[in-house]
Amino acid sequence: MKGKKVIESNISTKKKPKWLRALETQSWQAELVISGLAIFGSLQLPSLLNNLVDYCLFNFSEEYMEVFFFLFIYPYFAATILIFSFIAHLILRALWIGMLGLVSVYPNGINPDQDFFSKDYMKKFLKEYPDVNLFNKKLDDLCSTIFASSSSIAIVMVMISITLSLIIIIATFINFLFPSFNILRIVLILGGIFFLFSLFASLLNSKSLRNKLWVQKIHFPFTQLFGKIVYLFAMRPISYISMIFMTNSKSKKTSLLSLTALVSVFTFVFAILLVFPLLKKSNMTYFQQENYFSYRTNSSHIKATKYENLFPKKTTLLTPFIQSDIIDGATIKLFIPWLNREQSFADILCGEYVEDKEMTKNEKRLASTKYKVNCSNKYFEISLNGTIITDLKYYQHHHPINGTIGFLTYIPTKDCFPMENILKLKSHYKNEEGKMRETEIPFIFEG
Repeated sequence: MKGKKVIESNISTKKKPKWLRALETQSWQAELVISGLAIFGSLQLPSLLNNLVDYCLFNFSEEYMEVFFFLFIYPYFAATILIFSFIAHLILRALWIGMLGLVSVYPNGINPDQDFFSKDYMKKFLKEYPDVNLFNKKLDDLCSTIFASSSSIAIVMVMISITLSLIIIIATFINFLFPSFNILRIVLILGGIFFLFSLFASLLNSKSLRNKLWVQKIHFPFTQLFGKIVYLFAMRPISYISMIFMTNSKSKKTSLLSLTALVSVFTFVFAILLVFPLLKKSNMTYFQQENYFSYRTNSSHIKATKYENLFPKKTTLLTPFIQSDIIDGATIKLFIPWLNREQSFADILCGEYVEDKEMTKNEKRLASTKYKVNCSNKYFEISLNGTIITDLKYYQHHHPINGTIGFLTYIPTKDCFPMENILKLKSHYKNEEGKMRETEIPFIFEG
């Protein structure tokens, strides 16, 4: 028709090379290998995320904590979705291989000439299940579709995580230039700008706007620029995969896409069920001040993390602990981990440490250690069975477990009661109500 524009397909009209056609027909082999490796790699993600969470808890200040809470929630959900997606793909691909093997043994498929069922039943059965090869073809397409969508999820996850990390870096730089600007507030503002850009891109594609001339001028370049900012170097593969799915959603393959969507929803539900145990095993909830403030304060519960002799195989030193739940010597060895999130509270109490530039490197190190140790005497309040202990000597200490930095002090047992005792530690890490953080460590004295 005259004046009508024709949108050309992005698929080349040239004949595909023989090697590419052969590779496409044998893609399942690469899928199986990659899927197996992906399952193994995905299963390592929770442990890696746990280590990253612990690192952030110890090495960043209080103002980063709420930001990190939102940053890590997404990767934990994404990790569980990846695990189940690749497992589902591997199971379905194994089923497909089994079906191919079955057809190779029985090339004629279902045999209608038998005595197990009536002719009427077989006629209706063959109408419902006409061709096993067609079923195998649909199963093959489903496996490839799931594999592509799972790979796309993995790429999107990585890119969004990188983008969020870049936002945090930018917020940190702005906070360095303008200390009065809160990092969390800067991150929320930058995140809000990204959300508005995303909303604007969606509005441009609405039926009421997308055919307007001014929209046609800015729609494509705007979405491409925004996509490159969010997805960086992964923009092209993500664009191909997402557009193939969206533009074929109303084609003859709708049933295949619907089945893929059903499998994806099923996988997502199982991922949600698994993610909560993963979050419970991690320390991510302690990014929130309320949870960290009340961490391990039950004096009626012997918790393994409070006693070095009861430590589990993998433990994070987030709470003060003593050498044993049963003390029979002359001293109690108390180790207090130091998290950088508490430094701002210590600076308020003791004054911020100012480095003397005229000192040598060794003199600076000694002066810094002396300042921290002296501040500990003001920052911590330790009591035994309700009586405050004074004149304690603190030592800076790197614990062998993960090299955790903290303070070590030795408490005499001469005032302990026979059997049940409670050691209480208060710090000037305060909640919004101004209450000091408390940790109680019950123990048995046999001396």
